[in-house]
Amino acid sequence: MLLDILGILIAFCSVMLMFSLIVTAFIQFLQNNLKWRTRHLKLGLDALAVYIYEAHCKNNWVSQEILSETFVDLMKPKIKANRAGLFYQLFRNYERAHVGHDEIKFALTKLHQQSDNQIKPELKLLLQEIDAFFVRIETEMSSHFARKTHFWSFMIAAVFVILFQLDTFSVLAKVSQDQAYREHLIKNVQQEIKAQKTICDGVITSVKFQQCLTQTEQKLALYDFTLLPKGEAHYYKVGETHHHKTLWQLISFWIGMVISTIFISLGAPFWFNRIKTLIQLKDKLSKVTVK
Repeated sequence: MLLDILGILIAFCSVMLMFSLIVTAFIQFLQNNLKWRTRHLKLGLDALAVYIYEAHCKNNWVSQEILSETFVDLMKPKIKANRAGLFYQLFRNYERAHVGHDEIKFALTKLHQQSDNQIKPELKLLLQEIDAFFVRIETEMSSHFARKTHFWSFMIAAVFVILFQLDTFSVLAKVSQDQAYREHLIKNVQQEIKAQKTICDGVITSVKFQQCLTQTEQKLALYDFTLLPKGEAHYYKVGETHHHKTLWQLISFWIGMVISTIFISLGAPFWFNRIKTLIQLKDKLSKVTVK
């Protein structure tokens, strides 16, 4: 009985994993091509420049604009590529997505040494402010980036859930009632766990993104997940001639889709780890049962 329950959970998680792979691929593609990390780093460096200026630069030993430009310039690569070469064409807009603590302190030290203002603050005090404020800025940048990622993960997941009419309750019912279907899902996900790599890993280019979508769409079709499988009326109609016989069934369907959206937005790494844990537990229980 317990092994059957674990099998149902593994099969259900494998369905969530398939859809999560698409969502994760979308997020990776957006992060890399829209430069989310770079933009958040710029915001953080600008905020750090504003803080340093307001705290220690109001005597105008350095302007806020110069301070901000100095910090943001740290994002620019130092390697000078041949403008006619392929490297330049591919990476001419490249900017670093991480700037180290010591780099900022070095840049500020250089600015301080270049200033001729006699009433500028002590360098030691400025560096202490960097030490104190850098961790806060780094934490806020990470938090802001995580919130943005979670928001778009949820939105993209919602789109796929609606298009595929993915109701958590229906998925659970199917994997619990159809043993052959369940075993097929388990076998497939065990192979993926063993391989520890999918076509959707590290999606950066549009070509790889398209390959990920194509492969995942084919896999979903194998398990009867297609676009609008029950028709548009399934979203809102009730009655004897429709799948939803009662209003409660319709409400249950929408609740199931909301739950599916939340689950899928958790991302592929989350479901990979859950499935690994469940498979290990199932294997241990199987050995105990045999003994």
